[in-house]
Amino acid sequence: MVRMSLRVPDELHEKLRWLAYTERRSQHAIVLEILEKALAKVHLPKEAQG
Repeated sequence: MVRMSLRVPDELHEKLRWLAYTERRSQHAIVLEILEKALAKVHLPKEAQG
């Protein structure tokens, strides 16, 4: 697994914090879910799957 740093505008961060709080989930879990949904249709070429 890769560690990644991400800069997020204050308003997006507050929305993420609120969603995590109301769903009783971690911000990490929510961001992963959003990324998985956004990238679900992206397929890497075989040579890039290292």
